[in-house]
Formats: sequence, C-alpha cells, structure tokens
Amino acid sequence: MSELNLASCQLQKFPDLKNQSFIFALDLSYNRIKGNIPIVPTSLIYLSIANNKLTGSIPSSICNLYQLQFLDMSNNSINNKLPPCLFQMFDHLSVLNLGRNRLSGIILDTFLSNCSLKTLDLSNNNLEGKVPRSLQRCAFLEVLDIGNNKIRDTFPC
Repeated sequence: MSELNLASCQLQKFPDLKNQSFIFALDLSYNRIKGNIPIVPTSLIYLSIANNKLTGSIPSSICNLYQLQFLDMSNNSINNKLPPCLFQMFDHLSVLNLGRNRLSGIILDTFLSNCSLKTLDLSNNNLEGKVPRSLQRCAFLEVLDIGNNKIRDTFPC
C-alpha cells in the first residue's frame, strides 16, 4: 500500500500501522481521533492528521521521518514546546502546519541554510519570543503565518 486516505471517516483512534513499512501518504484529517500522536511509519512523505482531537506533545519520533515533505497537524489540542529536532527537518520538509493548537515556548533560531520550507503556519498558539533571524535562510518560503501568538517582533529582519 502506498497511500492511505481515511479523511472524514469519523475515526476515533489511529489505525494500526505497525506493519505498513511502505506507506508514503497518510491522511487521517477531519476525524475524531483522540489522545497522543503515535509512532507512524518512517516511510511517510505526506502526513495529515489535522482537525482531530489530538492532545499531548509532538513526539520526537516525528523527526525520524527523513523523507517527510508535508506535515499538517493543525486544529488539534497539541501542547508543550516544539521538539528541537523538528527544525532539523527543514532541509526536506516543504509544508509545516501546526496552527490552531496549544503550543508554547519559542521558535528556535536554528533554521538550516538548505531550508526548503515553502509554507510555515504556527498561528493561533501560545508561542512567544522573537522571530528567528535564521528564518531568512528559507529562500523558498512563500507563506509564513505566526499570527495570534505572543511573538513581539517583525519579519523580515
């Protein structure tokens, strides 16, 4: 199986994907999935778990998705800080949407020189601090939404 689209299926829990080592696209958006984010197959290129009822932190295991290009976890109740390893994924990740959650802390100033981000949405969270100066390294960035946080700064720097 290369793609699994279970969007809008009224699921209440994650499907068991332990033995799915060759799945590249997973869409579980617009369901009723509750609880923490489980470990997902490392073969994923596309992952959307937006518009569910997910809670807890973003697990550091998400950083083991070395081929991931699209990640949408928006509109959940995910809380805590952004895992530092997430910022090391920007050499291959082109879309990151974590908007409308309960994330806190700062946006780390560790964007890589080979940043391939095109879309970064961290809006409607509880993030604070300044806009990272290293964000300038994301030469392909087309959409940046960090509105409705506690960030007090301007961009571009």
